[in-house]
Amino acid sequence: MHPAVKVAMFAAIIGAVAAFVHFMPEETPTSVFLKPRPRPQTSQPAAKPPAKGPAGATRIKERAGQLPVISVEDDDAAMNAAMQKARSTIDTFITALRNPKPSQTFFSLKTPFSDGDKCEHMWLIGVTYDGQKFHGVVNNVPDEVRTVRLGQKVTIAPSEVSDWMIIQDGKLVGGYTVRVLRDREPPGKREEFDRHVGFTID
Repeated sequence: MHPAVKVAMFAAIIGAVAAFVHFMPEETPTSVFLKPRPRPQTSQPAAKPPAKGPAGATRIKERAGQLPVISVEDDDAAMNAAMQKARSTIDTFITALRNPKPSQTFFSLKTPFSDGDKCEHMWLIGVTYDGQKFHGVVNNVPDEVRTVRLGQKVTIAPSEVSDWMIIQDGKLVGGYTVRVLRDREPPGKREEFDRHVGFTID
């Protein structure tokens, strides 16, 4: 990863879990964005850093009619650990996807998309697995990347997954980057977060 890259995450989850269950054409939440951040010139004083938001966040970007984005540093240990855990447990997702239980009502993967020096991680829905590759439909509106669009069909390798999630019995399974965001909310906001998503996060 380029040293001048940062990770940005959608601040919200979704308004209704029905969008997950029925694969409605609405944005899936918590997309991770990798965006270039210019490094200050050594001959000039460094610019004042943005005001801090939740732990690890540097700024919140509002997008009219779309989900807001929270930025975190590319060396954020918790977020990097979450993505690594998702990759190391992808077999759990594959096993469930191949033989879904009636209680497992939603499957989704997150993966990066690049456009020059920009890279944005977005969720896929309608996911299938052919034994080597995943196939799915992009379910986020890109922020800066123009090489992919909402509703586009894509194919990715397991090694390209940055997160996965299953809704089972109304509870979140996986969703490691989602958990990092939730854990960073103060108690009052965390309760609001839980009510908003419509499923339980243990």
